[in-house]
Amino acid sequence: MTATRRGVMAAGAGLWLGAARPARAQTRWQAATPWLDGSSHTRNLRQFLDEVRQGTGGGLDIRLHAGGTLLKSAEMLRGLQTGRVQLGELLLALEAALDPILELDSLPMLVRSLEDARRLAGITRPLIEQRLRREGLTLLYLAPWSPAGLFSGFAVDTLEDLRGTRMRTMTPLAARLASLAGALAAHAEPEEPLSFSAPLATTMFAGASSGVDVEAWSFARFFMPLDISFPKDAVCAQSRAWEALAAQQRAAVLRAAAAAEERAWAMASSEGPAAQEVLVSHGVRLRPPSPRLLVELEQLGRIMLDEWRARAGETGARVLAELRAG
Repeated sequence: MTATRRGVMAAGAGLWLGAARPARAQTRWQAATPWLDGSSHTRNLRQFLDEVRQGTGGGLDIRLHAGGTLLKSAEMLRGLQTGRVQLGELLLALEAALDPILELDSLPMLVRSLEDARRLAGITRPLIEQRLRREGLTLLYLAPWSPAGLFSGFAVDTLEDLRGTRMRTMTPLAARLASLAGALAAHAEPEEPLSFSAPLATTMFAGASSGVDVEAWSFARFFMPLDISFPKDAVCAQSRAWEALAAQQRAAVLRAAAAAEERAWAMASSEGPAAQEVLVSHGVRLRPPSPRLLVELEQLGRIMLDEWRARAGETGARVLAELRAG
């Protein structure tokens, strides 16, 4: 009887102590990206979220909605601001109406190597962070795309060959490039890859990896590596949700973000050649640019740079001076 009483008392004490010990609190976020599951950006983002979960001991759990299933690219900024998601991936050039600095990396022929693109990213990062902060967003990491080239359904040797064609574009800057090249801009949403199978366009400036993501061989017979531009995405958190995290959680997220940004640059370097092999396996021919086409693209680049300077004012002039000084 005594032993039974003691057992009951011990069990009761254990229950009381268990109830007194607080359970580990878990914060759950929603994240969105317009890019498809197979995209290098989405694969990198998933790994980042896994590392955040591990780094916070499960204290921050983030569910990813890819391929525009929750928010399309045009809705991403507003979705972050309103708290529909707490983390999202923005194509910076798509938000250029906020600040011209966000589209500088998409100017054609401004930088011609991934090394220079990374230096430009270092110069502009504080300005990008500042502008996004004014929109209620906290920049976590930048993710570059592989260098852009030209997809076409026919051989292109000069800009005249593009005149009157329909060119797929996703940003205002890309639409301006199409216009200067004499093509008709056909706006496309990145989260709607099936539209590439429709006869909307026969040309597109994009990276080889983007061409693989959207199965560009459905309309393109040629890909011309040009390294014409090096656009970037920004993976951001809603600042209100970010500031509500514990300091240790924020530190873990920043560690994972730094690793994700390093991976993104490595992917931009390695996935271009690998993607070109995939394109070739689907019947797309690699075609080097003609000297005349390169000269003509340089001329278009100078026109667009002058237009950008007029929009960007003194801040833009300082950034360009620092870029050239390096």
